[in-house]
Amino acid sequence: DAELLGHAMVSIARQPVRMLKTARKMAMTATRVVQRVRGTDMKAGVPLTAPKLTMNGMITSHRKIAFSSISLAEVKRVKDALDVKVNDIVLAVATGALRSYLDERGELPDRPLVVSIPTSVRTEEQKNTMGNRVSAMFASLPVEVADPLERVRRIHDSMADAKHLHDDIGANTLADLAELASPAMLTSVMRMVSSLRLTDRFGSAIHNAIVSNVPGPPFPLYLAGARLEAMHPLGPIFDGAGMNLTVISYLDSIDFGFLACRELLPDLDVLAAAVPDALGELVKLVDAIEAPTPSAPATTRRAHTVARPAKTSASAGGAAPTGLNRVAPRSAR
Repeated sequence: DAELLGHAMVSIARQPVRMLKTARKMAMTATRVVQRVRGTDMKAGVPLTAPKLTMNGMITSHRKIAFSSISLAEVKRVKDALDVKVNDIVLAVATGALRSYLDERGELPDRPLVVSIPTSVRTEEQKNTMGNRVSAMFASLPVEVADPLERVRRIHDSMADAKHLHDDIGANTLADLAELASPAMLTSVMRMVSSLRLTDRFGSAIHNAIVSNVPGPPFPLYLAGARLEAMHPLGPIFDGAGMNLTVISYLDSIDFGFLACRELLPDLDVLAAAVPDALGELVKLVDAIEAPTPSAPATTRRAHTVARPAKTSASAGGAAPTGLNRVAPRSAR
């Protein structure tokens, strides 16, 4: 490994111009990020601040997979009622499922999880070309918060800050850095981390999991005349991030695909089974918010008082608030 790493460093040294440009870009990026972090109350996920969980250990060659599906129409209904994005609700559902799962395992932390969200940075000119152009954002999943409405609020704010931070870093910075590092160098570093079990020695995890949400086709797909009924994607895992959740929409459903290290999360099916209940919690919240406010009962008046017309009391009431700024009913708090 040391020999391969040495050869990789020599190969990189032969690209001085690209190295100087990348180093300059990284320095400017670091300056922008520090200015934003110091000047604002950042709600985005910050690497190396994630709570250390069982899923953040060293992985083996064994895998465990689990699947779940939820209604796209219900997700959109919740999204519209709370005035957020579909991705916010998908992350809120994942957060609710993770909260239930970790609580049952006795691992519920007192601070948010940090998840890495792969993001395509392919430009219009790079479409239909070979190779990957992928960066990443880091978001917070507030599993420690019991109120589902508050979880949606925090996820919405976290994603907004994560996008601003991603813009500060630069869409192509991480992709350029990955291209500059040779495969031999990356392989050697990963082998060294694994052999020395460096992941187990850190007090905090770099990030807890990888979560990806991809829009899929709204029309049916077929293979040899057979209709595809569901589409459950699976993503990679790494040492220190032993669980991957990839989500894709297809027709009228949103399909979840979980993949994890079998030794770290042998009960992954329990996590997948918690997904529909997590969405149901949000649907009940929206039902309570959208429920019509009962009319105030008419007051008893003295015999000599002239009663007001019935239509006056029937028209009492105000417009219902909208979005995340609405006041949740007492039962939803």
